[in-house]
Amino acid sequence: LLPTSGLHIDVGSSLCVDTHLNIHLFQLLVLRCLVKDDRVWFIPEGTKICVEVGNTLNDELREVLSLCDSSAFDRVHLKWDPARIEVSTNTSSSEQLAAYLLQILLHSDDEAAVKASISTQVEIDAEQCR
Repeated sequence: LLPTSGLHIDVGSSLCVDTHLNIHLFQLLVLRCLVKDDRVWFIPEGTKICVEVGNTLNDELREVLSLCDSSAFDRVHLKWDPARIEVSTNTSSSEQLAAYLLQILLHSDDEAAVKASISTQVEIDAEQCR
């Protein structure tokens, strides 16, 4: 890493957390190195390290990670604002397709009508996509 670089670690919301994750995070955040078998990696002084902890029901993942409760680290709770989502106008984009299929399923009890509608996809308004 360059001295001006940053390291971003995404600890996903999987419930299968490695038992050594707390040790690895301690090494990275406190000791600024990572030791694995006969290898050692050092994080240069001044390199920012950000750990993103995924959301889980009842904050189970955060509870498993003991460093998350430490007052030595800044904790920033990021808020998600659906109004800031950029929605593509391309009818084959993933958000347009998902919104289109959800709209069909919500407004039709007729399976044949749903299947027929899928082949004639139209653009969904950005607000409805959000």
